[in-house]
Amino acid sequence: AGSDTDPLFGEKALVGLARDRRETIATDPGTYQGAALLLAWDGTLGRIAKRPPLSGELYLFDSHPRRGIPAGWPVQRPGIGWQELARRDKPSRPLAKVARLLGVPGYLPGGIADKLDPPPIFVALYRVR
Repeated sequence: AGSDTDPLFGEKALVGLARDRRETIATDPGTYQGAALLLAWDGTLGRIAKRPPLSGELYLFDSHPRRGIPAGWPVQRPGIGWQELARRDKPSRPLAKVARLLGVPGYLPGGIADKLDPPPIFVALYRVR
């Protein structure tokens, strides 16, 4: 189905958001660990916290972090009532777009269809309520 052309998608989005904001942004341990070097190079590592968010804080949610969301992590999905401030969607692979247009995933078993045309991947910055 083609290789991932942007494996650091979530990490790079976090760097850009950290650069644009002055507030601390909390995020999951995997996203933090994956982005730490990029954030350090950018001078924005101090704006990111590897912890669950508190009410009123900013939280970066990565729908599919490279390192995964730990099973015991309290944020497995955005909370109800969280205010989405920014969102970046990862572009689909070119082959997935063609397959979707032709309706190919509908003729394949679920696991194979998901490999060919995976669910959308996104990162979003939320104000936690």
